[in-house]
Amino acid sequence: MLIKVAVESLKNRRSSVLLTIFALTISISLLLTVEHIRHQAKASFTRTVSGVDLIVGPRTGALNLLLFSVYHKGSIGSSMAYNTRSLLSQNKHVEWTIPVSLGDTHRGFSVLGTTNDFFQHFQYGLNQPLQIIQGRSFAASNEAVLGATVAKKLGYTLLDGIILAHGLGSVSFKQHTDFPLKVVGILAATGTPVDETVHIPLQGLAAAHGTEKHTQQSGFTPKIALTQSAMRKATTRHADADHRPAHQHETPHKHGDKHAHNHTGHHNSAEHRFTSLAPDPQHPLDEISATEPISAIHVGLTNPIAVLSLQQKINQNKDIPLSAILPGIVLNELWQLVSFIEKLLLGIAWLIVVASCIGLATMLLASMRERTREIAILRTIGAAPKTIFLLLQIEALGIVITAILISIFSVTGVLFFLQSWLASTLGLYLTLNLFTLSTSVILLGILAVTCICSLIPAIKGYQNALTNRL
Repeated sequence: MLIKVAVESLKNRRSSVLLTIFALTISISLLLTVEHIRHQAKASFTRTVSGVDLIVGPRTGALNLLLFSVYHKGSIGSSMAYNTRSLLSQNKHVEWTIPVSLGDTHRGFSVLGTTNDFFQHFQYGLNQPLQIIQGRSFAASNEAVLGATVAKKLGYTLLDGIILAHGLGSVSFKQHTDFPLKVVGILAATGTPVDETVHIPLQGLAAAHGTEKHTQQSGFTPKIALTQSAMRKATTRHADADHRPAHQHETPHKHGDKHAHNHTGHHNSAEHRFTSLAPDPQHPLDEISATEPISAIHVGLTNPIAVLSLQQKINQNKDIPLSAILPGIVLNELWQLVSFIEKLLLGIAWLIVVASCIGLATMLLASMRERTREIAILRTIGAAPKTIFLLLQIEALGIVITAILISIFSVTGVLFFLQSWLASTLGLYLTLNLFTLSTSVILLGILAVTCICSLIPAIKGYQNALTNRL
């Protein structure tokens, strides 16, 4: 009965109530968005390095090494020789190693040189292994396995050909057109940087550079945009060379037409089209040169207890200048660096919510004069002063709960439309589920602030109920 009276009373003041709900919706949406991004950013970073005990790279900063080797951001300025992997594998506590080499790109996506150990041992999330949903892993040096986002955005399928690029900036003027790669596999979506990566064998990376030593492992991850004329030129050069009898030189793949409207200024079809998924015998996976430069090595241990001693041994090695980091500890250091910004953003969002709740209280207080007759009627039909007090509290909570529901649906809707864009542009993978323990605490806090802010109009209504008559 009391709730029905509150609803009818709010309907009579719909203009001011709707404005108040609108202001509260904006402030609560801001608070929920800040908290959700903060929580999801941490979860996204953490699930990317599941199962990796150590990351070993050239002597550099711990944060630089983590961001570059795992998230493909920043630079490390140098490289190390591939034979470092064999030295690490000799340790009795080392179960597996994954070499990674970065520096090239394909149409804005990072190219990662590695071995098949990457697909066998790399894990994400709750120790989930990678899954190849189409095709297979490497069996020849001129093959590539694409992340889910790469395949989707560029419209690639199995047997499509790709050309790597090397350089800096939004446009690369150096494409490895003499060594096209065949797409032989596409990975399932992981919600990690793996989705936005082109994976190729280390042998293929070395072959793509030819006699050029791939020593500039300086963290170049340029976003390139190949024009149609550049693609035609690349295709023409390859056709003239005629050095790949196993594939044809056709017109651009039909998927390019289907995705052309999504990539303005890009030529979205495959640079080449191969005819067989079978490994090319002319490009076997030969033994990797001991001096082949790589960017980092992911290490998994048989006994995690030995991780600190192994890290210390690597970092103190005077013969080979290396850095060994624990991903979890470095991530904690990263969160400590940005904790001030987190608290600042949350503080600002809370201030906006409190200000909106004060506005709600002001609206209720301002309406008390015009509600004198309403309160007197309620008293006449037997409503006690405490009933009037509860009525005003229910009205305030009803307005805030309505704003909370609208905010949840609004934020979820915005995330639904921006989810893929945030993942591809910022590398931020956000789920649509806003409900976590911290979010629940925030919503309860908003209701508590509402009750406190509405005490003044509720007390005023209580006092009026004691004195007012018809």
